Amino acid sequence: MGRPKALLPLEGRTFLETLMDRLGRAGVAPILVVLGAASEEIRHTIKLSLARVVINPEPSRGQLSSIHCGIQALAPGEVDGLFIAPVDTPRVQVTTLKTMMQALSGHRLVVPIYHGRRGHPALFSAALFPDLLRAPLDQGARAVVHATADRMEVSCDDPAVLEDFDVPEDLPRPT
Repeated sequence: MGRPKALLPLEGRTFLETLMDRLGRAGVAPILVVLGAASEEIRHTIKLSLARVVINPEPSRGQLSSIHCGIQALAPGEVDGLFIAPVDTPRVQVTTLKTMMQALSGHRLVVPIYHGRRGHPALFSAALFPDLLRAPLDQGARAVVHATADRMEVSCDDPAVLEDFDVPEDLPRPT
């Protein structure tokens, strides 16, 4: 992309600001932001005072290493669950997040489904934190998703759960 995805423009803000706003409006708290290689640039560009910033000292180990840092930054019993929300899925609807939070009760994992396809973010119950911490780094959280039979797949009318911005051509066009 030529710069950190967190700083890409979207809806008059950055990807990260858009995602944090939507999580906050859904009632997610605390909001943890795990930063890696571009942490200083992101911290100097975006106001992160409403989030708990966690630094991944070894981001080259992959996305799961950032998830580990986030889980380890939580106090035992601090949360019932954790959204794992990649920064390149910032347009998920607040209603989708709220529906997922309601569905977590009685399940260990909630995954949004749009037109039969699993999307992001996934909502992991605290009971799965040990599994996430043990998962192979090369397989990431996907290994836990596939191994968890007690998951609720929530159908939603939210195409943003399938978005994945990896190259400039993927970016939404300004309207």
